[in-house]
Amino acid sequence: MGDQPGAQPGAGYDHYNLWTTDHAQDPSFALQDRSIDTIFIRPAVKVNPAVKVGVNASYSFINFKDSTRSDGDGLLVGPFIECRCPNSPTSTSKAVSAVELRSRQQLQ
Repeated sequence: MGDQPGAQPGAGYDHYNLWTTDHAQDPSFALQDRSIDTIFIRPAVKVNPAVKVGVNASYSFINFKDSTRSDGDGLLVGPFIECRCPNSPTSTSKAVSAVELRSRQQLQ
C-alpha cells in the first residue's frame, strides 16, 4: 500500500490495565483500578500521499476491579482525516466521533 492512493483496511484489538498507586496514603483511588478491552475497525482511503480519510469505530468493555463500581461499555464511531506534512515521518489526525458510554447495570 505505501504512499499509493487507494483503500486501506484496518482492524485490531487493544487491552490495557489502569492501576492506581499509593493505596496506603489514599485507598479511595483503588476504586478506579480497571481493565479495558477494545476492538476496532478503521477503514480508510488514501486520497494522495499526504491525506487519508476514513471511519473509526470501536467498542470497549470496561471492567472495574472493585465490585462496588459498575462495569461498562463504550462505543465510539466517527469520521477522521489524517494529514502528513511533507518530509515528516509524523502525521496529524483529526476525528469527529459520537461517544456513548453506559453502565452494564443500565442495560438490565
